[in-house]
Formats: sequence, C-alpha cells, structure tokens
Amino acid sequence: MEASPDVIMIMTHGNSEEVQKGFVREMEGNPAWNSLAAVREGRIHVLPAELFGTNPGTRVPEAVKLLTELLAP
Repeated sequence: MEASPDVIMIMTHGNSEEVQKGFVREMEGNPAWNSLAAVREGRIHVLPAELFGTNPGTRVPEAVKLLTELLAP
C-alpha cells in the first residue's frame, strides 16, 4: 500500500469472476485499500489461471499481450 499502485493484479486458482468481485468488495470497503488510485479507479484485475497460475508454455506471448493491455495508459 505504501507504493500506491496504479494497477492491482491478483493470481488465483479459483473462479476468477467470483474472486475479483470478492477482492473488489473487500478493497472498496477497507480504508487501507480504498485510498489507493487502483481501487478508486477500478483497476483491479484477476489474471487468468491458464496464463499465469500454471506454466503457460507456448501461451507466453498471450500472457505478455494481456499484461501490456492491462498496463497501457
């Protein structure tokens, strides 16, 4: 939190959509998190497990492309 990230990316092995909703809800309701620009501006992303939770192998270019899109201004 001291770094005040512009984007928060989360890796999980569960249902990405449900996990993201839970994290967003928790972060928005917690004063320690909701002061961060990433939380205020909705830049919280759960990374797809098939690209980041396991060895993506030949899908590395796909993973890099997604990161580029998420981090683009």
